[in-house]
Amino acid sequence: MANDISWSQIELIPPKKNVIFTNHNAITFPFKSNAFDFVYCSNTMHHIPSRENLINLLNSMLRVGRKVVIFEIENPKITG
Repeated sequence: MANDISWSQIELIPPKKNVIFTNHNAITFPFKSNAFDFVYCSNTMHHIPSRENLINLLNSMLRVGRKVVIFEIENPKITG
């Protein structure tokens, strides 16, 4: 499964066999607990508007995935 809150971003990805594309809000994933072996989060954290939402996002990812990988290259000291 691949997810982005924006369909325009999903449409940029070529179709893949055995991959389901969704556009759910990651803070409130509608998936059951441990639905995935791992959750990979890339360049998302800097878009989260508050500490509370960030905690909810992390809890959501930890709930649906057995392991979580977070990759963030945005530097808030540069971009604000």
